Amino acid sequence: MDLIVVRLLFVALLAGSAIFSSSVRHDRMGERERGRRAACAVIVFEFRVRAPQPEALIGARAGSVLGIMGAALFAWCCAVPR
Repeated sequence: MDLIVVRLLFVALLAGSAIFSSSVRHDRMGERERGRRAACAVIVFEFRVRAPQPEALIGARAGSVLGIMGAALFAWCCAVPR
């Protein structure tokens, strides 16, 4: 129940901040709707991230390690004077 209240407050806060940060003052309803949609997208993303599969975690770890090694190798090769 508390998490639902926090999510609703998040949606209201993002919608309100979208209204007040808008550069166009005559389109408040459109800005509020964009803020609500952005908040809902963040909440949906939270649901997707909450329960990852073990295979996805292993793949993410392997990908990050390979990416770091590739970046280090690239930086080392480019830093060698010719």
